[in-house]
Amino acid sequence: MKIVDAETMRLLDQRAMQEEGIPEAVLMQRAGHGVADAVERLAMIHQLTDLSILMLAGMGNNGGDVFVAARYLWERDIEVNVRLAGRASSLTGAAEAAYQFAREGEVPIESCPDEVDWTDVPEADILVDGLLGTGFSGEPRGVMKAALAWADALAERLLVVAVDLPSAMAVRADVTVALGLPKKESVAADRVDMTGRVEVVDIGIPERCIEAIGSTGTELITDVDVAPLLLRRKRNSHKGVYGHLHCMGGSPGMSGAMVLAARAGLRGGAGWVSVMVPELIVEVVASRVPEAMVQADEPARKADAMVVGPGMGCSPETQQRVLSLLKEEGAPLVLDADGLAALGEDLEPILQSKRELVMTPHPGEFAGLFGMKVEDLQLDREALAKMAATPLQVVGVLEGARTVVAAPGGRVAVNATGNPGMATAGMGDVLAGLIGGLLAQGLSSFEAACAGVWLHGHAGDLAAGAGAEISLCAGDVIEKLPDAFRAVGPR
Repeated sequence: MKIVDAETMRLLDQRAMQEEGIPEAVLMQRAGHGVADAVERLAMIHQLTDLSILMLAGMGNNGGDVFVAARYLWERDIEVNVRLAGRASSLTGAAEAAYQFAREGEVPIESCPDEVDWTDVPEADILVDGLLGTGFSGEPRGVMKAALAWADALAERLLVVAVDLPSAMAVRADVTVALGLPKKESVAADRVDMTGRVEVVDIGIPERCIEAIGSTGTELITDVDVAPLLLRRKRNSHKGVYGHLHCMGGSPGMSGAMVLAARAGLRGGAGWVSVMVPELIVEVVASRVPEAMVQADEPARKADAMVVGPGMGCSPETQQRVLSLLKEEGAPLVLDADGLAALGEDLEPILQSKRELVMTPHPGEFAGLFGMKVEDLQLDREALAKMAATPLQVVGVLEGARTVVAAPGGRVAVNATGNPGMATAGMGDVLAGLIGGLLAQGLSSFEAACAGVWLHGHAGDLAAGAGAEISLCAGDVIEKLPDAFRAVGPR
């Protein structure tokens, strides 16, 4: 999905209204409906019942979106309280019409035009931030400054949904609901602490209008992009139809990495998974992944995809094994963890490889491969991922907050699912196995990488919602993969 700046989105709105004849009120109704749905999804993920929603509206169209969303939530028998940062008598245009729409539905709305109105500590479960929109610039003052500080203080104990963007990037959101198309600020890696997970609401901008703006560079991976990649399975199929994933790695003391990768490959839909580990840990791994074929040598049947590296260690023997695999012709290969470490800073084996490759480095591994500092890499993750993928002719998956997927042809996509609870050991092993499982089913490397990072992050969000970010483990993400797949398909 295209990522746009605020001005481009404004022009798209104008084109939809002026050239396509879509009334502004209709666009706002769709936006408000989408915000209401996002609030309910967040409550469902976090298993909240008897909801109380505190909704903050500004004087512009973001406030109008909040009024519409409030009425829809109110009509669903959800407790809603709206605070307007200003006087209702000063509202104009679509925002004023949306205010009247909410009042007609008997939604409780309180005007709070003075700084003193923003000093109490209310009870609620979710805070909706619609104080300022993308058109705001400069520094907030007066009542708006007080409202923003008050809202961000509440973000310490409430879940926060931001409408389009966090207001003035001053209120930390758990979810940002992008209206129409995602904005550059909402997906930027250096803004992730403010924007959180990004969901996109279709407000009905005609596709021909969106196509007319041409390429906008980096794309956002969304559920809409992932769903078509996961084709419906035929009733008369068998395990061979869905591919053989072969995982290589593990070593004494690091058997868990192979367990996680193999389990993720199975949950990712591979028909069957074989695992090659050192003889010393065969029984350990086999006992923890009973569905996989675990042995100390290569399987007899040719693999459809491979995952190489998790837990492998960095001995000369493992290094030689990785280099040999890269020289051979064969199945698409996901090179992860110690598989990447085996290269050191020598990229020649990648350049000479006869395989279709997906590389999944975290920032430290990426920096090591290309001889740079991690902090320099983090300054422009998208450009550097693209810089690496094109000359190496690989699909690069630069892990971290806002994981970047870069294809050899220059296509770049960023992922906005996931949460800080996923900053723990084993998450990369799960991602590698999941991408491998998707590759085994016939997805292209870029498709498998994009689908994999979205599903991985969404499963992490579901796992955190069912428990807590602070206690999240890699195995929890694997257990939530079925629910993540259900989010993009009915089966």
